[in-house]
Amino acid sequence: KLVETVYVKEGDQSFEQIRRTLEALPEEYLLLAQHIVEAANVSLNMKLNPVMAVSLADHLFYAIQRFLEGTPIANSLTWEIKRFYQKEYEVGLMALDMVESQFKVRLPESEAAFIAMHIANGETDDSTMEETFAITKIIEDICNIVRVYFRIEMDADSSYYYRFITHLKFFAQRLFLENKQYIDEDNPLYHIVKEQYKKAFNCTQSVVKFVDNKYNYKISK
Repeated sequence: KLVETVYVKEGDQSFEQIRRTLEALPEEYLLLAQHIVEAANVSLNMKLNPVMAVSLADHLFYAIQRFLEGTPIANSLTWEIKRFYQKEYEVGLMALDMVESQFKVRLPESEAAFIAMHIANGETDDSTMEETFAITKIIEDICNIVRVYFRIEMDADSSYYYRFITHLKFFAQRLFLENKQYIDEDNPLYHIVKEQYKKAFNCTQSVVKFVDNKYNYKISK
């Protein structure tokens, strides 16, 4: 049995797109994608959106075809994905091993980054790959603002860095997926931070201006 789960109701545009993709893909790619998703669920200790297995299978099928034709697609965000989605990237590397074991093809590490993005996309129910890439870009932009302002290189292995990146992911998801702008009520903590952590506060104002100018999004206090 190839498909036992209906991901969306029939008649929905998404259902039709998934149905056409399923019909066009060889069964072994769908099974491999399902195994990768199952491995990701265990590795990340979460339940990914099952529909991502279809888009992942579709990606793997064309990635292998392009690789065999000598026309692989470069991933311009590989470095950022590797840093911002470390656990997902590790799953991507594991997926490359699974692809090689089944199809005797060793895809480049840039494909691990693409797979990591599919995994990250599967962590939310309503995001698209375009939004996931956009989220990665805004994380990169904000990190660059911090890096330039303080003239430092952040330690990617630090627990502080991990928490900072996690916070930025949730912030970017609110911006792109919900586009909610919260009521800017006065907050005592805002004034405390403004006085006691002046450099960090001033750096944050640079982030506020950047997000407003580029995304027309007002960050609350």
